[in-house]
Amino acid sequence: MIESNLINNSLKFVENYYAVQDPQLPYHNLDLALSYAKVASQLVKKTDMLDTQKENLVIAALFQDIGYAKDRKNHEEISSKIAHVFLKSQNVSTERINLITQYILATKDGYEVNGDIELLMKDISLSDTSSKNYLDNIDKLIEEESLLQGQEFSELQFIENHISFIKNNPFLSPNAKKKLAERRMKNLNKLMKMKPKESSAMAASKTAQTQLKTTLRNHINLSSIADNKANMMLSINTLVLTVGLPLMSGQISEDKYYAIPIIVMAVTSTVSMIFATLSTRPVKMSGYTDLAQIPLKKTNLFFFGNFFKMNFDDYENGIQKVIKDDPILENSITRDLFFLGKALGKKYSYLRICYNIFLIGVSISSILYILVSVSHGFID
Repeated sequence: MIESNLINNSLKFVENYYAVQDPQLPYHNLDLALSYAKVASQLVKKTDMLDTQKENLVIAALFQDIGYAKDRKNHEEISSKIAHVFLKSQNVSTERINLITQYILATKDGYEVNGDIELLMKDISLSDTSSKNYLDNIDKLIEEESLLQGQEFSELQFIENHISFIKNNPFLSPNAKKKLAERRMKNLNKLMKMKPKESSAMAASKTAQTQLKTTLRNHINLSSIADNKANMMLSINTLVLTVGLPLMSGQISEDKYYAIPIIVMAVTSTVSMIFATLSTRPVKMSGYTDLAQIPLKKTNLFFFGNFFKMNFDDYENGIQKVIKDDPILENSITRDLFFLGKALGKKYSYLRICYNIFLIGVSISSILYILVSVSHGFID
C-alpha cells in the first residue's frame, strides 16, 4: 500500500472505527477496506497520476464502505460524511476533501462517473469480485445478508444475485481490465458452477412422475389394443372377400339382384380394410436428428424414428446433452408423451371409421340380401 502520513492516520482511524462498529459485519469490515486500499495502490502505482491524486484514491478506497453497517442502501453518503469529518480534523484543504468524498460517492450504483479517476474508483469498489479469496467469503456474505435483512438468505439467492451483479458491472478502466478482469472471470465461472440446480416440478414430484409413467404405459397398451382391433378387422374382411363373397356369388345365377348385396359387401370390406391398414401404417420418420436442435428442444432422441440413421458417436453425444440438462430431458419426455398421444388419436380415428363402415355396410348388405331372398321366394 502507498504510504504517507495522511494515509497512515486514515488507516488508524479506519481500524479504530471498525473495531467498535455495531453491528460487526462478517464481510464489510476492516479486511475488505484494506483490500480496497491495496488494489487502489496497485492500480495507480505505474501511472502518471500525481502523488496527491494517488493518495486521495487510496484514502477514498479505505473509507468507501465504512458506513455500510449503518445504512447499507445509502452507505456511500454516510461513508463520505465520516471521511469528511476525519479529513477536516487532519487540516486537509476543503478542495481536497471534496475530491475524496466525491470519489466515495462515485461508487454508488447508478452514478455516472466523471473522469478517469472516478472511473478507476468505481472499478476499485468492484475489485472484491476479483479477489483470490472471493469464493471463500461466500458464507460470510450470506451470513451478512441474513443479518442485515433480518431473514435467512439462501445460497441460491446469493449466487444468482452475484452472478447477475458481476455480469452487469464490468470493469471499465484500462488498468482494472488488465490486472483484475482475468481473475474476476475465473471467479464468475466458479460461481456459476456452484449454482445449485433447482429441482423442476417433474423431478420434485413423485406424483407427477407416477402419472407420467402411468400415462405412457396406458398409451402403449392402447396402441397395442388398437393394432389388435385393426388386425381383427383385416382378418374378418379378408375372409369375407376370399371365402364369403365367392360362395354368395353363386346365387347371382338364380337372381341377378343378389349382385347388389354382394357388391355392397365387397365395397364395405375393401374400404374397411383400407382404414384398418391406415390405422396400423407407421408414421413417416427421418431417422436423423440435427444435434443443434437439442438445446432448442425441437427433437426427442428417445424415439427411434429420430435416430436410426445416425451413427453411434453422434447419438451418444446427443443423448448425453439431453441427460445432463433437466429441462431438455423433461421436454423429451413431454414430447414423447404428446406425439405418442397424437399418433394414438389418429390410429383410433381410422379404426372408428373402419368399424362404422363395416357396421353400416354389413347391415345394408344383409338387409338387401334378405329382401332379395324374400322377393325370390315370393316369385317362386
